[in-house]
Amino acid sequence: MLIEVFADFSCPWCFIGRRRLARAQQMRPQLSIQTVWQPFQLNPEIPREGVDRRQRLLGKFGDFDRLGAMERVLEESGGKDGIRFKFDLIQRIPNTMAAHRLMRLAARNEKDEMLADRLFSGFFERGEDIGSPSILAAIAAEIGLDPAAAATFLASEDQLTASSMI
Repeated sequence: MLIEVFADFSCPWCFIGRRRLARAQQMRPQLSIQTVWQPFQLNPEIPREGVDRRQRLLGKFGDFDRLGAMERVLEESGGKDGIRFKFDLIQRIPNTMAAHRLMRLAARNEKDEMLADRLFSGFFERGEDIGSPSILAAIAAEIGLDPAAAATFLASEDQLTASSMI
């Protein structure tokens, strides 16, 4: 069975969906499942260096009471799947194109599932800037990829546009 996942690593609902899909796969180990991660940028207009999270979300939600209510819903929903959202640690909303590109490199090495988990966790549970090439290279090393090769790949134009990734 082929499952194509269209997700963005800065989307909390995508993180919850990832955990639920993994749990469903564990419940049916007899199924032969191939997961292909497809890029979807929730906020493609965000500049490469990212944007301040508080300012961006204030503009989107209008006030912090609404934002806080949404975060509590996410914390409750994600908690059921073992996710410990730490929204207070997130300083910037990243442009996730580099993370999506790194997923392509990881897929070539059959490490895309590990990378997806690490990107979601890094952003939502650790507050890491997953738009930063240096942080992405360090994450690549954590999952067993060559960090120098990852940095070189991210500095190249390989898989640079979303249309070249699908």
